[in-house]
Amino acid sequence: MNSPVGRTYLTRFALLFGGRLVGAVAMFFATLLIARYFGADALAEFALLVSAMGILSVFLGAGFNRVGGIFSAAYAAKRQLPRLKGFLFTGSGHIIAGSVAVLVLVGILAAFPTAGLPEVTLRSGLLVIAGAAAIAALYLCGSIMVGLGQQPRGLLPDTLIRPLLFFVILVVLTRTAEQDVVSSVAMAYVATIWLALVLALILSRRRWLAIAANKAEFQHRVWRRAAYPWAAISLTWDYLIEVIILVAGLLAQRHEVAILYVCFRFRVLAGFGMRSILMLFLPEITGFKVEGKVAQMKRRLLQVNLLSCAYVAGVLVAFALVGRWLLGLFGDDIASGYAVLMIVGLALVPAAVFGPAPHILAIHNMHMISALVMTGGW
Repeated sequence: MNSPVGRTYLTRFALLFGGRLVGAVAMFFATLLIARYFGADALAEFALLVSAMGILSVFLGAGFNRVGGIFSAAYAAKRQLPRLKGFLFTGSGHIIAGSVAVLVLVGILAAFPTAGLPEVTLRSGLLVIAGAAAIAALYLCGSIMVGLGQQPRGLLPDTLIRPLLFFVILVVLTRTAEQDVVSSVAMAYVATIWLALVLALILSRRRWLAIAANKAEFQHRVWRRAAYPWAAISLTWDYLIEVIILVAGLLAQRHEVAILYVCFRFRVLAGFGMRSILMLFLPEITGFKVEGKVAQMKRRLLQVNLLSCAYVAGVLVAFALVGRWLLGLFGDDIASGYAVLMIVGLALVPAAVFGPAPHILAIHNMHMISALVMTGGW
């Protein structure tokens, strides 16, 4: 890697990782505020709502928000913006259609009092739908911008701005909220997702206008064959945390759910570094595949693996040294989760070694293999 290119990558990585780090720290303190001011039970309820939003967003996005970076990078390299517009329309259509279908289902349940759903459950359901739709749309926009080489514009509204907004609103709620605290916190969380989506569209408006200026071309079969398996991959890999929290909500006590959420929050914080490394190199790796430069692609993949492994080693050392102190900040109920934190941290090791594998299979049009491997891992 020559010096100017290396400096460019280093600058972008610093911006992406720095933004993710600041955003993760904001979410860390937001979680701390919820635990300290509203208690472990409120934190557990909030964690369950956030997990439900994340899982529903996977189904609404239908995998399009995961393969968007791959297709947009390929279409940009081939100057095929009409196909990119068609992809954007198709992915957005899945989000809209899925959201309407779930809303109709909730409306049907609300229309029949015999269904036995309390009002608070229906209100929570509407919040989950609103949050999931915004998450799916935000990730779709972000993945396309990543593929176009606009990583900061695509990622920072979600990873930096949204957590900061949520923290500021939460500080206000700790001073004003007196009842129905969980709903107030959840509404604030959903509002910040929508604000981040609007900001992402504004920051990249020139790119969106350039895409919109073309007449859409569609390759529905190609896109669906790629996207649908990635919905399964995302559910079994990226949203495994949310699935575990929801299952824990059925089987464990609320303070135990809160411990899981806090430990997984640290896991997400640590995972930002690896994701930043991958997102930094993914457009170029995809471009090498399109151009048939196999040797250069392998060289970049080796760099991704080495950087990721070195990063994870540093994270595990940090967890071992200060993990107990970090958990103790959230209160006595959560301080006992040190062993859980270390186990969760160890899951970063295979992610560092094999993390790029699904993306490499994807750019070789082998999406179903990834889906089968991930599902089999369950």
